Amino acid sequence: MFQQIFLTLISFLSFLCVNKALELNMLPVSKPRFLGVDRHGLQYKYYKWRKSVCSLLNAMIATILSFISLPSWTLTYSDLLTRYTTSGEITLLVATGYFIYDVLELRRYSFWKEWPFVLHHIAFIAVALKIIYARQGLGVIIIGLTIEAGSIFLHVRSLLLNYGYSVHSKPFRAITRIILLIFVTYRIPILAFLLQCHHYNHESLPFMLVILGYFAISGILFVNVYVVMSLLMSGTRWKSKAII
Repeated sequence: MFQQIFLTLISFLSFLCVNKALELNMLPVSKPRFLGVDRHGLQYKYYKWRKSVCSLLNAMIATILSFISLPSWTLTYSDLLTRYTTSGEITLLVATGYFIYDVLELRRYSFWKEWPFVLHHIAFIAVALKIIYARQGLGVIIIGLTIEAGSIFLHVRSLLLNYGYSVHSKPFRAITRIILLIFVTYRIPILAFLLQCHHYNHESLPFMLVILGYFAISGILFVNVYVVMSLLMSGTRWKSKAII
């Protein structure tokens, strides 16, 4: 258990250091310029920028590690529940460290404003801890982590806004369409599949893992539907403004 705690802590501290390095201009990343914003608003915008960069980094790492780990399973639900691999555990621990970091980071400015994402993170952390303890269900969460591929585009979209791209610009609208396509054709169907599999196989799981599984998968599915609805509604607003 010490090794698992140590790796989670290393992941947590790594994202914390990246955030601080961005704040102190210690990384070769150009800072966006926010004009016409007061001091408090400027602090918040730079906080959002640093958060987007760290989130993009996590999404890329989680996507790579999860797809590397995935061939260890046969993709039958019983195998996803019972097989426990070192590569899968490392992937889970690195992701858990990030989500702990991000919950604490959200607490600084936007804990209640971004409550769906707080719910998503807490659900993931709770399930991750139980999976590591029970050594069951690792394959399920690794499949869940493959959907982070869509988050890469989500965070790129946020960064485009930070760097002054208009919501009407071609890059921004193209990225938004890609996000919607990934969410509708991959992320939401994968989560729905995992929820269905969890329901049909819950009798073979410990009671706490059953409860946490329902809570986590349902919560994460809700957040993904929420993101899709937000994107669709924002797209409608852009069209309305263009017509006006």
